[in-house]
Amino acid sequence: MNLFGHDIAFWFAAFGSAALKIALSPWLGFWKGAISVGAALFCAIVFTGPTLNYLNMDPETYKAALAALIALTGESIVRSVLQIATEPGKLAEMIKSIRGGGGK
Repeated sequence: MNLFGHDIAFWFAAFGSAALKIALSPWLGFWKGAISVGAALFCAIVFTGPTLNYLNMDPETYKAALAALIALTGESIVRSVLQIATEPGKLAEMIKSIRGGGGK
């Protein structure tokens, strides 16, 4: 059974990983949690197919697992990009941290 072009295993993996992320982040309120789940699902829907194609992976075997991984990491990446866009010094701080010179 397909729902919006994806099988049930895909949706179970994407929703399950998003729910796990929310469960492990109890400080999020209702709206931030809902937005977080939305961002995770968006990333899973948009980036799973292209990633499977780029890595030449068999969709029958890896689609659900990759959707879960992308849902878990995608929301954090979206949050980081939004922080960089709204806070001018955040990018410089992240670069310093990566290079080993950052710290407060």
